[in-house]
Amino acid sequence: MEAVSIRITKSPEERKKELVDIAEKLFITKGYEQTAVSDIVKQAKVAQGTFYYYFKTKEEILDVITERFIKSNVEGYEEIANEKGSDALEKIIKIFQFSSSFRNNRRGLIQYLHEDKNAHLHLKFERKLPVMMAEPLSKIIYQGIQEKIFNTPYPKEAAKAFIGISAMVMQGIYEIKQGSKEHTTMLLATIDFLERILGVESDLILNAYKKVEG
Repeated sequence: MEAVSIRITKSPEERKKELVDIAEKLFITKGYEQTAVSDIVKQAKVAQGTFYYYFKTKEEILDVITERFIKSNVEGYEEIANEKGSDALEKIIKIFQFSSSFRNNRRGLIQYLHEDKNAHLHLKFERKLPVMMAEPLSKIIYQGIQEKIFNTPYPKEAAKAFIGISAMVMQGIYEIKQGSKEHTTMLLATIDFLERILGVESDLILNAYKKVEG
């Protein structure tokens, strides 16, 4: 008896998400410029017309991925901020760990998004991400003030200051080898500035970070 091939029909939402997932994976592994629409539809096992039903261009799906990137980053911060049983210092260390892991897992994509030719996407990062990250971070800082770990009368402003300063200090860190002298200097400087912003005793955050990271 001849085997019958059954085609699985997916809802528009499932199909669109599948295309975005595949495109993101290819952009990270192959690079945005090296990935063609044909590569995406081949992996999705759909016709090229299906891609253009959901997205006008490859640039449009990159824009969707950028939005999802921002959302995932903020959700990671929120999850840490809302953890039960962790004090504010532990949460700050987890923020550092999460940010490092997030950058490393999406290094190729982040590099592309920050190139000069993608100024519109970089601008989206600059406008949306810091503002959205400030809320969960200020929640952690406020917790630290209540726990008498941090000493600042301005938790919201401290969160914004830290995000802005760390963005400047760690600019281009995704292009630097992890563990290198330059990478370590950037990280140490960022922690030092954070300690000053939060008004904690010298090396409190640094020592807690070293203890966790070994």
